[in-house]
Amino acid sequence: MPLAVGFGMLVGILLLASFKRPPRISSWLALASVAIIYVLAAAELASSVIGMISYLLLALAATLFTAPHLRPLVVGAFALWTPALWLFGPTDALSQLHLVNVASLAASAASAVLVAIGLRGVLGRTPLSGYRMLERALFISIFVSRLFAFVESQFAAVFGLMVDLLLLAALHAAAAPARDAASSAAVASSRLSVAPAPA
Repeated sequence: MPLAVGFGMLVGILLLASFKRPPRISSWLALASVAIIYVLAAAELASSVIGMISYLLLALAATLFTAPHLRPLVVGAFALWTPALWLFGPTDALSQLHLVNVASLAASAASAVLVAIGLRGVLGRTPLSGYRMLERALFISIFVSRLFAFVESQFAAVFGLMVDLLLLAALHAAAAPARDAASSAAVASSRLSVAPAPA
């Protein structure tokens, strides 16, 4: 049953992402989908879901206090941090960590650091470099975290990979204006540098 529910949520998120102009509540629908999937997964792993509910409440608070145009990135960051299932799910999770889990945690931590640096750049004066940092965070998730996740659960790894690819496409679309502005500024500066001096 949780597998069917998770697949249904994935299809719903893919449909939302296919709209040219997604509804304003898309981020909240995605967050609700993530909450349902994580609570069901935590219920399968442990007798109590209190830890997972606290993690999801943190995700809700972070989404509330984030600018509307950056909410999809926040929801994606909380959705992609699958080690939360080990840390906030079973009470004895830390004693059951294996090398694969430790490597996945390290990759997720590196992604989280890059996401923080990227968001600071996007919200500051260097949006293009911020988008590049967010892109690197996604590359770490795709090529490292998903590799280790595949060892643990093939379905979860494929689901996470699909979400990663959707976020990467959304990130490229969001970075297009900053990239165009940077290239226009470079062309303008090159034209000024080669302009002939007045006689």
